[in-house]
Amino acid sequence: MKTDVLIVGAGSVGLTLGNYLARFGVDSIIVEKSKQINPHPRAMGINGRTGESLRALGVFSDVARLCYDLEHRGYRRLTGDTLDSIDFTEYDTVDGLRNSNSAVSPGILPGTCPQPVLDRILTDSYVRHGGSIRYGVEFESATQTDEIVRARVRRGIDVQSIDAAFLIGADGARSAVRKSLKVPFPGSELGGPMSSVLFKADLSAITKNEPFVVCNVSSLGGAAGILPVNGRDSWIYVTELGGSKNDVLSNDSNTAKHWICTSIGHPIKDIKIVSVMNWRVQSHIADRFRDGRVLLIGDAAHVVPPVGALGLNTGIGDAQNLAWKIAQVLCDKTKSALLDSYNEERRPYAAMVRTQAELRYNNPSIHWTNAAAQERLSNAPVTIASDDIIYNFRYRSKAIYPPMIKGKDTCDDLDVTKAALPGKRLPHVWLTKCMSTLDQVTTRFVLFIHGSDSPWISAFREASKNFGIDLDIRDIGVPPFSSHNLTDVFGISTSGALLVRPDQVIAWKAGNSKVNNIKDITVRVLGALLCRSGLNQSHALVGSEDEIVQN
Repeated sequence: MKTDVLIVGAGSVGLTLGNYLARFGVDSIIVEKSKQINPHPRAMGINGRTGESLRALGVFSDVARLCYDLEHRGYRRLTGDTLDSIDFTEYDTVDGLRNSNSAVSPGILPGTCPQPVLDRILTDSYVRHGGSIRYGVEFESATQTDEIVRARVRRGIDVQSIDAAFLIGADGARSAVRKSLKVPFPGSELGGPMSSVLFKADLSAITKNEPFVVCNVSSLGGAAGILPVNGRDSWIYVTELGGSKNDVLSNDSNTAKHWICTSIGHPIKDIKIVSVMNWRVQSHIADRFRDGRVLLIGDAAHVVPPVGALGLNTGIGDAQNLAWKIAQVLCDKTKSALLDSYNEERRPYAAMVRTQAELRYNNPSIHWTNAAAQERLSNAPVTIASDDIIYNFRYRSKAIYPPMIKGKDTCDDLDVTKAALPGKRLPHVWLTKCMSTLDQVTTRFVLFIHGSDSPWISAFREASKNFGIDLDIRDIGVPPFSSHNLTDVFGISTSGALLVRPDQVIAWKAGNSKVNNIKDITVRVLGALLCRSGLNQSHALVGSEDEIVQN
């Protein structure tokens, strides 16, 4: 059996990658050792940057429709002896829990989305676009040559080989793909054993259907909390084990029911335990995210503590970053250097996220309240505000022009200004009530110019055709762009240009067109961005700082 890309793991990250590849016209197969979508919510917080990916994939409205609605006073962290002891009128919205707002990102969802719900939407979308998922199939090993990866997979006693141009490990923290590569995964466990219990119960008489994010309860001692899954009849109970709670919970555990009822405040007649997940908080990052034709994404590449909802969202970012690069390399079958930029860009970002997640795990108030976060920002510069982590990162790699490959501390890869710089996410501006600048960039390179007579148009059209890339052109001098001063937002003149990669990251920009040899410049820019051999990737553009913004 053959395919372009074999993805191991049908969780949210693997499914997102599969969806992106399908939009790029890349054939892929996903194998998953479980027999179905995991019904247990491992994550529920989806940030705005992930929402932007969901918009690009055309599934944002589906996810928004099925969210647990928190828009109306729902962003509340409750604390009490039991859930029944909570007076909801005493709690107001905690601003620090918000996903930011629509002025910062068009991808803000109205609340949380349980991972099984997200996975079902992504699964349906992937299959609808021609993808193939094979449940109950376990990855065993792989060998690779300069041209293919041959994976050995097993379904029961049946063993099969699948040949692919690329193999992607999206199979979680215990990744069999990563282990097969013998890639080191340094890190540590942060704390003792935990249990997460998905249960069904009607709690409306207690909650009065009031929305909230989490209720921390102390009736049994130790850390424990109740989280709404849908706010009606589906809930998560999370607790530390040890001390008075020294049982390892299971699906048929009467202990779990007892603990849940005690934490709620009184017996619940028809409580049903759906699933139990025993786990530990961990923090790890792989030494490398690429090994030849095998690449790691999501928890297979990095695992972070859950406070701050940075784990799943970082994995979705991996998929968005990697998909267009795989698609481009498959179009130019002899050149795979572009994939090195995946490691150059995502590993430093994941390392920064890991540090910030650990800080929030050790001091949760950094996440829960904006005031505390700002205080710590002033007293401890290493602490980075959540919006800056999500939106203001800046890639430094060969896939940005001019190439930015200097070794820098990961915290320096954040640029908290709103400047539109190469390596940063394209600024979000609402063009209409429902359309953002980011919605202009989904699966193609996009060139923003001002005026149909811009000399950059013909130069980039010719160069993109020669390089075999799909390019869209957007004239910001006409509606709906013209009423938003995008030349100021993008930091270019009316004769300038801004080139954006398919992952919505600025690849290059020119302040204006007052330079010599525009055609030569465009060839050098695209050649460098695509890491094509035979091109001088470190050659600086001719012109002053006012003409070409290089850093």
